[in-house]
Amino acid sequence: MSSHETSSSSSFLSHKLGRLQDLHECVEKLFQLPLIQEALHHERQEKWVDELLNGSLRLLDGCTNAKDSLLHTKECMRELQSVMRRRNRTELKTYLAREQERAKGTEREQGTQNDSDRQSDGGRM
Repeated sequence: MSSHETSSSSSFLSHKLGRLQDLHECVEKLFQLPLIQEALHHERQEKWVDELLNGSLRLLDGCTNAKDSLLHTKECMRELQSVMRRRNRTELKTYLAREQERAKGTEREQGTQNDSDRQSDGGRM
């Protein structure tokens, strides 16, 4: 490349950079206009409201999940209590039957002991 071509390219680039700077300044001035500022402010508020609503929905989802978990836990507790009551009733029946058998066995033992006491006393009581 000759010095003339290099100079021409530099001047072309310089001109384009100047135009780019002008465009940047125009856009900056445009952003400073009250109507644009209001629109940007409104858009930021909308984004803030959207974020707030999304956060509220996530919180509501979390609360719903917690409620569902609590209801499930409550349901499991009721089922467990029911099983425990049935098991306790069965155990109570088994316990009562065992105690009745023990009582009968004790009565028999006492009756047998009383009989042997009578026999050893010669029939006297």
